[in-house]
Amino acid sequence: MKMGWLSMFLLAFCMIGVPEVLSCRVYRRLRDVRTTRDDVPKLCRKEGILAYWYAPSSNGDLRDSIKQSRDLIDSGCSDILGRFLCTAHFPQLDLVLHGMNGWTYYLRPCAEVCRAVWRDCRLTAYNLNIERPPELDCKNLPSQKTDEMQCLPYLYPPRDRPTIVNVTRHNASSVSILYALPEKASLTKAFRVRYNETLSWGQLGRELFYKISRSRSSLMLNITDLKRAGDYTFEVTAFNSFGEGPKTVLSVPAFHNDIGTGCENITVPMCQSGIDYSQTAMPNSLGHWDQEDAGQAVDSYSLLVEEDCSPYTQTLVCAMYIPICTSGPSSTLLPCRDLCVQARNGCEEILVYYGFSWPADLRCESLPSYDEGNDCYLGGAPVLEVSADDQCERITVSMCPSAMGYNQTLMPNSLGHQTVRDAELQLMTLSPVVEFGCSPHFSSFVCSLYLPRCNSAPVLPCRELCEKARNGCTEVLLEFGFQWPEQLTCEDLPSHNDGATCYLGDFQPMPMNKTDFSPPQPNQTTGTMTNATLAVKPRRYDTHNLGVPSLFRGWVDVQGQGAANDYCRVVTNSTGGYFLSCSLAGMKGAPTDLNYNSTGPWFDAGHMDTWYMMDVNEDGRDDYCRCVGCLPTTHVSCLLAGEGAFTAQTLDYDPVPGGCHYNTVNPYFGR
Repeated sequence: MKMGWLSMFLLAFCMIGVPEVLSCRVYRRLRDVRTTRDDVPKLCRKEGILAYWYAPSSNGDLRDSIKQSRDLIDSGCSDILGRFLCTAHFPQLDLVLHGMNGWTYYLRPCAEVCRAVWRDCRLTAYNLNIERPPELDCKNLPSQKTDEMQCLPYLYPPRDRPTIVNVTRHNASSVSILYALPEKASLTKAFRVRYNETLSWGQLGRELFYKISRSRSSLMLNITDLKRAGDYTFEVTAFNSFGEGPKTVLSVPAFHNDIGTGCENITVPMCQSGIDYSQTAMPNSLGHWDQEDAGQAVDSYSLLVEEDCSPYTQTLVCAMYIPICTSGPSSTLLPCRDLCVQARNGCEEILVYYGFSWPADLRCESLPSYDEGNDCYLGGAPVLEVSADDQCERITVSMCPSAMGYNQTLMPNSLGHQTVRDAELQLMTLSPVVEFGCSPHFSSFVCSLYLPRCNSAPVLPCRELCEKARNGCTEVLLEFGFQWPEQLTCEDLPSHNDGATCYLGDFQPMPMNKTDFSPPQPNQTTGTMTNATLAVKPRRYDTHNLGVPSLFRGWVDVQGQGAANDYCRVVTNSTGGYFLSCSLAGMKGAPTDLNYNSTGPWFDAGHMDTWYMMDVNEDGRDDYCRCVGCLPTTHVSCLLAGEGAFTAQTLDYDPVPGGCHYNTVNPYFGR
């Protein structure tokens, strides 16, 4: 292969990547800018206050102020005293300005808020003989009268849910949403609108911010860039500068047009021959509005197609950028995952050889599977049986050693990262610790936590591996001014010595009791293992219904066998509602994968990203917990796992100040 070929492909490949870089959406910028420090007191974390790396912090020790004011906080003289102390010390990102324009303004509370808090607590402080905290020196804060944009006039997120008046689907690419604006006294300052292509918020979804004008009673939102004629789900969320409030989710029906309407002859040279269709329709799923625009991207693959590394490469490229025009409910069809995997299997190796990864636009995991009964374009490729291997992604972080024993991973991980790129970006922040060499097991530990082995997710690293890494690196972190990261808490991980399924890497711990870990003894008569040594029931990988991506789904233990081998997720019923269902371990080949379900006529999935599964009543089974109720008095309620289903019995916790609806938690650890 000539270097000229490589140079041309590098240029073409970069051209493919540029649009993705330039079109980074608001939610990704928001996630990047919200990277926070580890020196946040427990009170602030409980109040949902973040310490942004690039935000200025006030002078003084906040922990001392909290300690000295503990009795004053506990007295309840002000329900926002703790939140005020934290926000005064750690300025918060203005979510409205950042969402609308990408601007990073960090705001402290207004002086008026400060005076109101001290007015409520002054007498109590006097009776308790507590001095006025330095954060309550109100003259050091900006005034709301001078410029409200320079400070936070309130320390609450909005409380009123967006009201949708009407939704109209005009055609395949446009829809209008009419929603009523809140009252003037409302804390809502803007609406965030998300709509999706895959029901997976934050991956392929779109996100827009609209600031509210108080001069009108309603607002019409017109969206004209929908990529398909199928049905959509929209999520409208109330926002103000402090935080995110309630949301309204609505469904928009599919647009049905006449058969053949919108089809046009293919004009892109590469796709005019060699494929089994001759008409297409625009826009395509990648956002190209016409064939001329899509044709430039197609041309960048010409050298790869000429390389003839797979007989399906040309078909895949054309089916993705110049899709087949169809008479179904959508005017075009996406290529099947089966077609993509065939092309990738033939050509990925040559790309990796020259230092490239498989193009993001051709990511097979985002495509529908023919084997699952989806309507997609197969292009002559053989049908593949769906398995977790089809969703594996290569690990590209150099700090993850080959000694890990695997080089592919599967998302999401136990820390909530939905994509490999998100996990790798966060993982790279720990590279200085790896380079320091404080523990030979640190890289294996963090890599297995952030990038779990494919086909085994979310198998967590063992507690013993974590403790070995922590023992070697804690002092090093302290020398650099850092605590051991909270999300890497060893005590929350499964123990190898307890017989749990977990990842040890190359670390071999000494057992707590040698007799507990003796090899299984075969029956002297039959040669088979005794009942005492039978393995736990294996995971069911023939599950087809993977659940609603934006809600809870993951591997847990509802059978109480001591291993997270049951796949639980929220699925939709025949009426469009939700219920919780688990595909149980040991039931491969059963006629259905809905083996263990929630009971009752209605299931409340809970407020967004507040759900988690863990054993709360200590019966060995993982229970489903989430934040429920009306704002602001929301509370955590756990749906208990029973003998053969989730029962109607719940374990309810008392409401916390301000509610629990704004607390995003880890889906496996519940915090």
